[in-house]
Amino acid sequence: MKHTLIVYSSKYGATESYAKHLASALHGKYLSIKDVKKEDIKNADTLIFGGSVYIGKLSILKKMARFKSILSEKTLYFFAVGLMDSEEQALPTIMKSNPLLSEYNFKKVSYFPGIFDINKMNGFHRFMLTMISKMLIKKDPLTEDEKALLDAVQHPKDKRDFALTESLIHQIEE
Repeated sequence: MKHTLIVYSSKYGATESYAKHLASALHGKYLSIKDVKKEDIKNADTLIFGGSVYIGKLSILKKMARFKSILSEKTLYFFAVGLMDSEEQALPTIMKSNPLLSEYNFKKVSYFPGIFDINKMNGFHRFMLTMISKMLIKKDPLTEDEKALLDAVQHPKDKRDFALTESLIHQIEE
């Protein structure tokens, strides 16, 4: 029987919620990158790594390096979680901004939309976004990106859609 392990890095919980969903659907186990041990990686046949996108970057990629020597023997998948609405919109930017992705032999790289809720952010991020939004309110005209950021700060959004994981689940189950 195949043993599937989902290893994730989540700052505010969206990536963890996708990891938990995938583990349930695939009858696997999920662990934070902070808690995973080499033995966990060695015992898994299939590994799914998931990371949050912050300013275009996936910090989990650097943390995965400690397992690189044993990952070549594994079936690997990756998913990113961020604020863009669609995989078609997000993946080209993510791939370009994260050249380390190409150093692993992922069978599939997926993207899922996450959560933007300023109230759940740490103090620094909350402060920065509040200051930016105050500046944007005074600006006229706003670009489409600025309008979207201002709207997101003023109206928290949960864009998670677990149905989007179905193609990844299906591919892994084949």
